[in-house]
Amino acid sequence: MKDFLKKLNYRLGLHPRGLINLLYYIIQFRFGEIYSFWLETRRYKKELQNSNKVIIYPNFCDKKSTTVIDEYYFYQDVWAAKMAISIKPKKIVDIGSTALLVGFLSQLAETVSIDIRPLTVSLGNLTCKRYSITELPFSDNSIEYINSLCVIEHVGLGRYGDGLDIKGAEKACAELRRVLRQGGYLVASVPLGPSCVVFNAHRIFGRDEFLEMFPGFEIMEEIFCVPEYTKTNPTLTMKRGESHILCVCLRKK
Repeated sequence: MKDFLKKLNYRLGLHPRGLINLLYYIIQFRFGEIYSFWLETRRYKKELQNSNKVIIYPNFCDKKSTTVIDEYYFYQDVWAAKMAISIKPKKIVDIGSTALLVGFLSQLAETVSIDIRPLTVSLGNLTCKRYSITELPFSDNSIEYINSLCVIEHVGLGRYGDGLDIKGAEKACAELRRVLRQGGYLVASVPLGPSCVVFNAHRIFGRDEFLEMFPGFEIMEEIFCVPEYTKTNPTLTMKRGESHILCVCLRKK
């Protein structure tokens, strides 16, 4: 089947994923856009006067939206980058954050990326290791700076291949407390709203519920993403199952 599709793509002058895109748009009954694309392709080939250089790859969605997939991740990652730039740690341990943020952090300081599904990338200032947030490969009170965005809420729900554990979030927070040294920083984010478990997607925490898992820590900065930044806790107007994002920078006393 794969060989047939490759041959069909080649015969039609399509990019390797061009036929998939075209079938997707056909299923969506976007025939007007397909016709307009065909006219544009003919015009472009005619003006280029060398149609052999043209490989067809229909893309219609980019005309109406940018490539930002999740606004919450956009805002929280920008905030986390700002914190790293401001604090200037010599070494960063990131646990499970987005790949682009990890790559950016590695350009600010030596970075160790921890994930049960480690990144398969190669950068001079980045080391990627396979570990769980509940069993970190560091000694007590040894880490200067930990970054972990939208990770704690998933631990123990099985969504990402870990085992079921109703105490998963508590164990993750205990491990973060253990390895972070005195005066060290934790930059973290979690879903914020009426406390509940959305199985097996994530947990939603109340603000105080989450912060109580870090006794002996002081708040250096706190922001709510709704998804835009706000200093006002939005939970009073939220229903069970709804969530925004709590972003917090904590310092271990």
